[in-house]
This record gives sequence, C-alpha cells and structure tokens, in this order.
Amino acid sequence: ARNKALLTSLKASKGGMKGNTEEIKKMKAEYTKNNEKLKEFDSSIGNNQRNVGNYQSAMGKLKTGLAGVGLAVGGAMVAFQALSKAVGVLTVDFGAFEKGLTNVLTLMDSGTIEKFQGEMKDGMLNIISQYGFAIDDVSKAMFDSVSAGVDAGNSVEFMNAASQLALGGVTDLSTAVDGMTSVMNAYGLSAADADQIASAFFTGQKFGKTTVEELSNSIGGVIPHAKRAGVSYQELISSMAVLTTQGIKTDLAATALKSTITALEKPSQQAQKKFDELGISYGTTALKSEGLMTILTQISAAGEENADVLSELIPNIRALTGVSALGAEQLEQYDKVLQEVNNDYGETSSLTNAVRMQARLNGEWTKQKVLMGEGMKPVFTAFNQALAFLVKNLGTILSITKGLVLAFIGYNAVAIISIVKTGLQTAATWLQVTATRALNIAMKA
Repeated sequence: ARNKALLTSLKASKGGMKGNTEEIKKMKAEYTKNNEKLKEFDSSIGNNQRNVGNYQSAMGKLKTGLAGVGLAVGGAMVAFQALSKAVGVLTVDFGAFEKGLTNVLTLMDSGTIEKFQGEMKDGMLNIISQYGFAIDDVSKAMFDSVSAGVDAGNSVEFMNAASQLALGGVTDLSTAVDGMTSVMNAYGLSAADADQIASAFFTGQKFGKTTVEELSNSIGGVIPHAKRAGVSYQELISSMAVLTTQGIKTDLAATALKSTITALEKPSQQAQKKFDELGISYGTTALKSEGLMTILTQISAAGEENADVLSELIPNIRALTGVSALGAEQLEQYDKVLQEVNNDYGETSSLTNAVRMQARLNGEWTKQKVLMGEGMKPVFTAFNQALAFLVKNLGTILSITKGLVLAFIGYNAVAIISIVKTGLQTAATWLQVTATRALNIAMKA
C-alpha cells in the first residue's frame, strides 16, 4: 500500500519518475527498500509452504506407525479369537460326551450305575480314541446296545467287537450294533459271542455281493423264521451271501429265504404229495433235524432232472426265486462260506487282520503328521513367543496406542491451524506482490 502511494507521488512530482531532486531520491530509496522486504517475505512464504509439506509427511509417517501398532493389536485379537474358538470346541465335545453317557445311564438302575459307570465311561473314551469314531456315534451305539439287552458289565466288550465290524465293514457303528444285537436277541446269545457274530457278518460281505450294512439292515426280517426252523445265524448269513452272488439283492435274498422256510414248514397238500413222492422231508421238525441246506440240495437235485418239479414243491414265487438260484455250484459255494463263517473268528480272523491293517495305516498317518509337526516346530515356537509377548504387554501396547492416537489428534489439529494461518498469510502476501509487480511495470513505463 505504501509503495502504491509512493508511486502515485512520484508520478505527480515535478520531473516525474525521472526527476532528480532530493525529495524524489528519498521516495525512490524508500520504494526500493520496500521491494526488498517484499522479496524476503515472498521467500518466507516458500519456506512456510515447504514446512506444510513436512507437516504432511510427518503425519503420514505417524499414520503408518499407528497402523503398525494397530496390526499388532489386531494380531493379538485374532489369536485370542482362535484360542476362544478352541476352548469352545472342547466345551462342546465335553458336553456332548457327558450328555451321551447320561442317556445310557438312564437305562440302568442305581446299583448298576454305581458299579459300571466308570468302566463304561472309560470304555467309550477308549473306543473313540482307538477306532476314531465320533462322540455322538459311540454314545448312540452304546445306548442302542444296552437298550437291546446287552449287559452293562459286558457292554464294553460288545462295543469293541461292534467297532471292529464297523471299521472292517466300512459302516457306521450303530448299523453294526443293530445287526449284531438282532442275531444275539434272536438266538439268545451274549456279549461273549459278539466276536464270532461280527466275524460272520464280515465273512458274508467278503464272499457275497453285499455289505455289512445291507446284511444288518435285511437280516431282521428273516431271522425269527430261521431261528424257529432251526437254521443257525451262520447258515443264514452264508445263504444270504451266496444268493447275492446270483444277482439277487440282499433284502430280496432275505425275503426269498423267509418265503422258502415258510414254504417248507407248511407246504400245501399238493406240495406235500410231491415231497413224499420224491422222498424229501419237510416241516419244522425236518428243518431242525436235517438242516435247511440239506433239504434245498435235495430239491435242487430234483429240479435238475425235471425243472417243473420246483414250482410244484415251492409254489411261492418269492421262495422259488431263491431256490432256483441254488444249483449244485452255488450249494458247493455255500459249504465253503459256511465253513469260513464257523471258523474264521478270533485273534487271527480276517476281520481282526483287516482292522489291524487299518489301524497301521491310521498309525502311519498319525506318525507322518507328528513328523510334519516337528518340522513346523520352529514356526510354532516363534508364533507362540510372539503371542506370549503380545499377551504380556497388551496393556502397555494399548496405553501407547491410546497416547499415540491422542498425540496424533493434537498434532493434526496444530498442523491444520498452521496450514490455515499460512494460507491466509500467503493470500495477503500474494496480493502485495501482485500490487508491487504492477507498480514496477508502471514505473518502467
């Protein structure tokens, strides 16, 4: 503003801008001095602008530092969440096991509970550990076993046999228990026979086109008739296995055997005449004394001489389906299967060996996991140390973080105020510089 006034006075004086009087010289000297000050102020504006850039850079670094602290705290929180999840899983597993055991105990009186509760609990845990079954599967299978009549004192022994059948027969534990208890209850057997029963099912799967699951699900429909007719469970399972090799599904094989037994127990009057004519025994007494397969062998032999005789002896279509499938070759196969069923059980049985092989595979896999875990041990150790450090210093870290956040907010506020102030100064200086440059141009003109 002063330079503008000086410029106006110079132009109005005598001689104008080119005058050489003492007064004009003083005005020119003052004008020049003011210009120098404006240049210095202009330079200070540049410095202020650079300082603003430094403020912004410092704030960026502070943000990065805070982000690093936040990441460390976030890592600690993730670790805590993982630990909480693991604890939650353990709690759920414990609750599921206790609930399952309690359900089993509801089937027993107080004296039996007091005597066998600990043994049954340990047995269930060992089965889970040894065979790898889920908690709910073991709990349900134990409940079904006791509910089906297995004595509490023999339940662990029975469950071990059922577990071997489930593992060797590639089925679930409850299915194995269902099939085995059906046989035990029908034939009045005990847990001491469980190993032989389990091996019989496994051998049936081994020689037939069937599975342990299919045999277990189907045998219940025919087993009361077989027991009544004096047919052993070994003969029944062997018969079902052989019939499935002829393309008959397991459930239909059971139905065919049921119908055959019924047809032989109570044949029609016309069928009785034919049986008598051929010299083949019939009736429940004959089935018990001579055996189902002995009579079927005689019927099969008669059918080979005259195919029409089969329908006369066994008019029931379902029964005839089974009898027709049992030729001389199939009956020979039946003898082989029955021999295996009667003898292949115990410590050296096919089922025991299959389970041991599976256990070795599981053991080898466990070993390899341990070795892999050993290789990762340094990583786990470093992680645990880092986690321990975070846990130990979490309070300090949070306090520092809080202080840094407050400092950041304060620093940011000061920087913003400085930026605003500098901006106002810059605007004012820019106006002065612009006016001065205009005066310089006017003076040169």
